[in-house]
Amino acid sequence: MGTDTATRRAPAAAVLARPRGWVWVAWSAVVLVAARRLVVELSQRLLDLAVYVQAGADVVNGASPYVVRQALPFTYPPFAAVLATPLSLVTPGVAEALVSLASGVALVVTVLVLSDRLGLPRSSLWWTMPGLVLMSPIWRTFGFGQVNLVLMALVVVDAFVVPRQWRGLLTGLAAGIKVVPGIFAVYYLATRQWRACALSAIGFLATVGLGWVVLPSDSPTFWFVLLRDSSRVGALDYPDNVSLTGSLLRTFGDGASGATWPLAFVVVAAGAVTARVLHRRGDDVAALTVVAMAGLLASPITWSHHWVWVVPIGLWLLSRRLTLAAVLLLAATCLTPLDLAEWLPYPAAITVVGWFYPVLAVFTTVLLLNRSRAQRPTEGSSGAGETRRDASTTAPTTASQG
Repeated sequence: MGTDTATRRAPAAAVLARPRGWVWVAWSAVVLVAARRLVVELSQRLLDLAVYVQAGADVVNGASPYVVRQALPFTYPPFAAVLATPLSLVTPGVAEALVSLASGVALVVTVLVLSDRLGLPRSSLWWTMPGLVLMSPIWRTFGFGQVNLVLMALVVVDAFVVPRQWRGLLTGLAAGIKVVPGIFAVYYLATRQWRACALSAIGFLATVGLGWVVLPSDSPTFWFVLLRDSSRVGALDYPDNVSLTGSLLRTFGDGASGATWPLAFVVVAAGAVTARVLHRRGDDVAALTVVAMAGLLASPITWSHHWVWVVPIGLWLLSRRLTLAAVLLLAATCLTPLDLAEWLPYPAAITVVGWFYPVLAVFTTVLLLNRSRAQRPTEGSSGAGETRRDASTTAPTTASQG
């Protein structure tokens, strides 16, 4: 296994070889800008965190977290409200520090795990982290006090670190916090990891059961009424909703509403097929990322800060020596769609800019398919390496797992 890892890392290590001269200057400038951005974001009131804290306080006080007491309602499963109870028992400053620390650790863990899977050196953490923080989905996650980075880390660790016999449980946990990560069951289905798919369902049902025990009155309200009410989350045509639904409604108006669900189904199906192809080539990071993008497009509402999956896209580009593409990705995502729209001189700017992430998803999927084919020979992908390890260590007992 050591030889295989060394073989995988040798070509990729050249991407992040020790820089000299102007590269140091550029990196230092990015560090300063990223640090300033984080300071600005964290110095403000973390709006979404306040929603979690209020929901936790409602659980502690025996009230319903789904009663609107402030501008933003609590729109997440009961299990998320239960998890938020400790945050309601500390001061707002401590709660903000804890959530920010959790997001920072989650980002570091994600980068380290993906770097290992992609054959990048561990030192890539220090070179890529400032650039990743400058991507708007990342700094907005910190600024809102959201849990997007934590959910991504749960999914990534589950897929690439957790032993095969337990794989899927963390994905189910993530889906219990926010329903959308349930899309990663499609990844396990597409890659024929039947046990992991079943465990993700079991993990999710466990979170539903726990939430039902703690909040027996509110659980049926959420699962059978509120879950279907996307207007509670926000207006579907709001400019920051970068899902396929939001983009279509802003472009074509309400007449496009009838096509959104069929198109969402097509997107998920296409993502599953593409993930299967990529996984068979041994590119499991690309396969997982394609499913993530499919879920982001198919969801009725996907705020731009949900697109934290630009992190694996950027790392994948570096692992394929597409450094210029990685820099362009950073430049294109350092501002939000709303920021970009303000710079453009015509009223249709919001509609045009709103298509950025759907177009990015399509372009990235095509690139993943093209470059994974080019990288297939003996460089040895992490997925192929895992298959070999599983075959050598668990062949007598995993025939039924697929």
